[in-house]
Amino acid sequence: MPDSDWDAVIIDLPAGSDKRLYKSLPIFTEFICVCNPNAVSVRDAANIGGMLREIGRQGSLIINKFEPYFIKNPVFGNLDDIINEAGLILLGIIPDSEKLAFAFLTGNFPKRGRAARAFDRIAKRLSGKNVPLPKLKNI
Repeated sequence: MPDSDWDAVIIDLPAGSDKRLYKSLPIFTEFICVCNPNAVSVRDAANIGGMLREIGRQGSLIINKFEPYFIKNPVFGNLDDIINEAGLILLGIIPDSEKLAFAFLTGNFPKRGRAARAFDRIAKRLSGKNVPLPKLKNI
């Protein structure tokens, strides 16, 4: 099919992928790293961010399964600590949600609620709109 048939192609790459794979993708490729707010996941995001900088690319960060209490622990004092550790530009934050976990099993994504609003904000940012981050308690 010609390129004009597609607006975007999403490729899910594991965190440990070789940087040659990232370098081989077209220059207009938009890299989005999804991480959970825990030390291991943020460290993986930091590795990806470092690798992207090493090859002259930039990446965005989506923090998944987020609850405000995650940043009130000895590892991350605030949201900026997660973003700075990853070294990526924040694209969005998706709240931790049992409904969302169930939606992935059933294929019935909620049309309202915290998760739906989070995905809507991310979609708007991806399409170039400036959407402010809500207060953490409202994510």
